Amino acid sequence: MTRKPARGGRSEEGARALTCLLVAGGIVAGLLSGAARAETAAPDGERIVSIGGTVTEIAYALGAGERIVAVDATSLFPDAATEKPNVGYMRQLAAEPILALEPSLILAVEDAGPVVVLDQLREAGVPVVLVPDEPSFDGVIDKIGRVADALGAPSDELGDLGDERRYVAAVQAEAPAARRVPEVGEVGA
Repeated sequence: MTRKPARGGRSEEGARALTCLLVAGGIVAGLLSGAARAETAAPDGERIVSIGGTVTEIAYALGAGERIVAVDATSLFPDAATEKPNVGYMRQLAAEPILALEPSLILAVEDAGPVVVLDQLREAGVPVVLVPDEPSFDGVIDKIGRVADALGAPSDELGDLGDERRYVAAVQAEAPAARRVPEVGEVGA
């Protein structure tokens, strides 16, 4: 039986990866709903600009919402994030509007940019923490840990996640085997 690509032109491999990430995200959201959601003590005057929807969501989940002074256009959750000033799309940033907010920390997903703007922010004396964006269960866990470290928030509640890792592995094993779907214009397809 020939399988058709998933909606939106995504291959089955992409759909499988997305399913695994959604499962991992649900597990992580459940883990963060406990002790890690407790408000962290914000240093006096700390002003964070959060760039990247997942980074912003994690920062809020770790209790840093009150410390965030602005977000980018991809930061749509939680609803409170949409009420913050918007510094534009994460890959088309400009230093001046961000610096006008007088941030003490820029927390951004690793593919934010352009690089020259991030360099300008650093040259202006603002620490820029880039968070890797690996689309895997371990990548999600790493991202939470890095955001927690940057915020000074506890992340030890995640523990070793043995049961969750086994669950994700079982879901991946049950997912249909991915096959490569030729792209339009490929020679020999």
